[in-house]
Amino acid sequence: MAFGMCYPDRKVYSRTSRRSERRSMKDVPEKCISCGVTLLGIGGVRFPCPSCGEVIARCNRCKKQSNIYTCKSCGFTGP
Repeated sequence: MAFGMCYPDRKVYSRTSRRSERRSMKDVPEKCISCGVTLLGIGGVRFPCPSCGEVIARCNRCKKQSNIYTCKSCGFTGP
């Protein structure tokens, strides 16, 4: 196939659409896992979940107040 790539689920993607699916983390604004605020600027933190390693993002306010968060992947709960 000259203009696209075929995948096992029988969908055909053009090369440009596959590239757009591989956006970097900087392209997608992160949200605090506790309160849902979009993280902009300084003060927020990103860290791996202690249980599964999924990246968790928290805003400065929730971090200071020790608000509880729950990992969306494994259900781990932390302060």
